[in-house]
Amino acid sequence: MLVGPRRLATSHPGATVTYTLDGVLRTAAPVAADPVLGRPLSFAEDWYGAARPYTADGACQH
Repeated sequence: MLVGPRRLATSHPGATVTYTLDGVLRTAAPVAADPVLGRPLSFAEDWYGAARPYTADGACQH
């Protein structure tokens, strides 16, 4: 879930991010401590995400 944004969070673990998930506005500060975005990617998620192009905002282009 949220492979693109989680990959970006891995690159910027100290960033503060505000996002909406399931209708709930959340703020992650730092993003590495967030239970959703800070969760490490599994091998399968990393491989699958690497095979799909994402924009800077984390949207999949497929």
